[in-house]
Amino acid sequence: MEREKLFDAFSGLKNQLKVIRDLRVRVNVSFENHVKHSFNDALVLDFDDVAARDAYLIDPRHQAVGAQLVSAADGGLKGIVVFDMEL
Repeated sequence: MEREKLFDAFSGLKNQLKVIRDLRVRVNVSFENHVKHSFNDALVLDFDDVAARDAYLIDPRHQAVGAQLVSAADGGLKGIVVFDMEL
């Protein structure tokens, strides 16, 4: 799947899953190549609480798009980094 179509599918989850407070797709534009670590894109999601995040994680729509992301990533799952942070 083309990168833009994949990101569109991921972005579409915001309208499908009410547990997502905000969802952003961002491109790494850093000029500091020595700290880039070869990650080109960021998918940033905000949830109101842990329960909302947990509901998102088990939703079949997220799992389907997530599987497409893993399939498209360089190195599969090794090409993806996930951070869960409390704000």
